[in-house]
Amino acid sequence: MLRAVSRSAFGRKLAGSTLYVHPERFTAAEVYGDALALKRCTGFEKTLKSGLTYKFDSPLPVPTTIAWGTRDLILPYVQSALAQERLPDVRHVALPRCGHVPMVDNPELVTQVIKETAA
Repeated sequence: MLRAVSRSAFGRKLAGSTLYVHPERFTAAEVYGDALALKRCTGFEKTLKSGLTYKFDSPLPVPTTIAWGTRDLILPYVQSALAQERLPDVRHVALPRCGHVPMVDNPELVTQVIKETAA
C-alpha cells in the first residue's frame, strides 16, 4: 500500500510530510524508503519513553547548538521551549520552514548553523 501511495504526487505528500516539508522534491522510491524506515523504526518507542523522564544535568564541554525545525511533525517546535529551559547555556536556533529532517528542507541553512557552532 505504501509503495502504491508513494507513486503519485499527492501520495508522496501524504507519506513524506511527516519527515520533510517538501516531499514533492523526492522520487516515489525515496519517499517510500523513508516512510518504510519510519514505520519499521524499532527504537522509537523506547527512545520516546526514555525521553519523558531523562534529565540532562551536566555542563557541556563543547559549543552546542540545538536547531529545531519549526514545522517538525515528529518533535513539534513548541517542545523547543522545554529544551531551552533544560539547556539554558547552549545556543538554540529555529529552522524556519523545516521539518524533522531539516538538512533535506534547507541544506544551506543547516550547513550555516553547523559552521557557526564549529566557529
